[in-house]
Amino acid sequence: MWSPVQTIGRVLEDDFENCEEAPNSRCKHAMCTTPDGHIYLMGGRSGNRPLKDLWRLDPDKLILL
Repeated sequence: MWSPVQTIGRVLEDDFENCEEAPNSRCKHAMCTTPDGHIYLMGGRSGNRPLKDLWRLDPDKLILL
């Protein structure tokens, strides 16, 4: 399940358990994984528009169909 990460000088850990949002398609973005298994997605471009967002994916909360 993807969840937006709010930043105000640092990453804030919030409870996004009921979040049904997902990042839109993009290119030229950055991604990384953390030792606890989360995947972070940052920025990129959507068409001619720069994206300045940060998302976290928690693979343990994914439901595979």
